[in-house]
Amino acid sequence: MSFSLLFPLCYIVPSVFRTLMRFWNLDLSFTDTFMADKYSKFGPAPRTPSSMQRSYLLSIDFKVTSITEWAAQLKINPLYAILSGFEPGNTPGVGTFYDFINRLWNSDDDHMSPHIHPLKTKVKKPKTKGTKADSVSTGLIHPDSLALAGDGTPVVTSHRERKKRICKCKDNGITDCKCDRYFSQPDCDIGWDSSRDCYYHGYDLYMLVDSQSDLPVFPHFCCASKHDSHGFLHALFRMKFKCPKISHKNGCISCTCETPCSDAKYGRTVHLVMKDTPRLFNNPPRSSKEWKLEYNARTSAERSNKREKLDFKLEDGRHRSTKMWYCRLYHILMLQHLDAWDLPFESTLRKLILNVA
Repeated sequence: MSFSLLFPLCYIVPSVFRTLMRFWNLDLSFTDTFMADKYSKFGPAPRTPSSMQRSYLLSIDFKVTSITEWAAQLKINPLYAILSGFEPGNTPGVGTFYDFINRLWNSDDDHMSPHIHPLKTKVKKPKTKGTKADSVSTGLIHPDSLALAGDGTPVVTSHRERKKRICKCKDNGITDCKCDRYFSQPDCDIGWDSSRDCYYHGYDLYMLVDSQSDLPVFPHFCCASKHDSHGFLHALFRMKFKCPKISHKNGCISCTCETPCSDAKYGRTVHLVMKDTPRLFNNPPRSSKEWKLEYNARTSAERSNKREKLDFKLEDGRHRSTKMWYCRLYHILMLQHLDAWDLPFESTLRKLILNVA
């Protein structure tokens, strides 16, 4: 039977064929070496870790957010099975995928913090808005002259906070006790989304991005209440500068200016309000071409966050553990790097399909 009859999408949808080319040239053999000690040498042979990871990457790339649904798609669609590295009709089940993720996480705890902890006070609405190896080898990221841009973005995991009582206060008529609660997602809490002017439950994802290539370098999930717009208090936005000609000779602090700049023993002190200072002492000068280039670099983190949340549908993952959210996030970052790699002009896959067809 013709290849075009088995897999008509390859000829109808260009994006599907591009996915075929990208994954055809993707080498994940290091995963087998890296995870060799995570599997027992006895018993039945496990699924190849590289094939499991390739299949999980495919599910994200094809916008299949449920592992259960993806396991069913592998049994129905032989193209997905072949791209993953499995024989059609001999594909892993749902439990095999979760077992692979558990071995990849390599920890007994699915969360960073314990389930039982005190109630948190609701975060206050702010008054003002807050102001990989292959990519290195291919020259997309330059580690010797790395220019990083960082930005935080809210990640909604559920529409409400999931918690339950573990005390007997309600049986005794006390409905508003402050006792500890059991939280099913202890690493998440309620935060304020300053861009949408609403509260949300989930994480605050802080991402460091290479400002030249827009490729993610390091992600970090924080609880939603630790949003980056809350991290800087206006009262602390100042720096203190002392006279540079202060002498500490013989343990005595004194000003060595020809004309003492202050009667204080430590010399003159100047407080600079950081909210205003960059407009006065800016290098390069504000609104210059050099300044605009530096300012535009900060948007690389926003573009990276857009790809993770909109293009790869990060928030569509229906997970309740930090383990699953981190695994989904890191594989999305891998796909971002994969998209940036140059594909070979002459595709061996294209020739193979045309010959078979």
